[in-house]
Amino acid sequence: MASRASWHAIGACGLLCNECAIFRGASNPDVAVRVAEWFRTQRGVELALGDIHCRGCSASREEHWFPDCWILKCSVHDRRLDSCAACRCFPCRALQQRAAGSPRFNDALERLKKMKFDRDSAWELVNEFTENQNLVRHMLAVEAGMRAYARKYEEDEELWGIVGLVHDFDYEQNPDLSVEGHPVTGAKILRDRAWPEQVVRAMLSHASEYTGVAPESSMEKALCAVDDLTGFLVAVALVRPSKSIRDVKLKSVRKKWRDKAFAAAVGREQIERAASALGVERDEHIQTVLDAMKEIAPELGLAGE
Repeated sequence: MASRASWHAIGACGLLCNECAIFRGASNPDVAVRVAEWFRTQRGVELALGDIHCRGCSASREEHWFPDCWILKCSVHDRRLDSCAACRCFPCRALQQRAAGSPRFNDALERLKKMKFDRDSAWELVNEFTENQNLVRHMLAVEAGMRAYARKYEEDEELWGIVGLVHDFDYEQNPDLSVEGHPVTGAKILRDRAWPEQVVRAMLSHASEYTGVAPESSMEKALCAVDDLTGFLVAVALVRPSKSIRDVKLKSVRKKWRDKAFAAAVGREQIERAASALGVERDEHIQTVLDAMKEIAPELGLAGE
């Protein structure tokens, strides 16, 4: 599981940590006193105020109030997930049985369903925030390129693809590239919805000049390398008579690459640096992304007239 700069106030089971007196008591002595009094009068257990502590499910198990919690052990410790929502078995029978016996736990299960992290939820997120179909197609193109690189490096194709798909989901509503615009606003939305931190960090890393988050992992470097290149390849396809990306060859891309007046806004040097950081030559990088985009030409509106 990726480390977090801060832990979220949602437990692995979907309960809201900020509604838990023990969680709040760790930083609020008045709440801790009330918790200790409840345990003394209701359970006959004497607790020192220092015993009342919990840093949430994202911290180490030793810092959790109930380190032997079966959900914490199963999802966070054994499967190294952020929450049950990220599990391929979700919602498992154990969680459903737990929810059936308690309105509070049922609310937690419904909360997890809204947090579920998969391609369908990523697509819903994109469509929730984006109406411009050209922007949607750009995100689909980047998803295709990211999936190609995940296969190339034998990485998690689903994760890499989702990162590519959502990387600009907030851009239409926050077009200002700044510390108060894209992608910082989008990162906050993802964190509020308890998306995995590695997705959030990748999103921030593709605009490091504004976020201060430099691309470090292979996935982050791939996102930076693929992002701008897809726009250039779209431009090359659209000037062909057929307007089909399937007719685009590496040779024609190289020719347009040398023509600085063509798609002048595309940062060719930035793409080359990003490809180099990823460990691939420019032409290999172009071919990888081009082939990936050809596979989804209809979705990109580039299948020809």
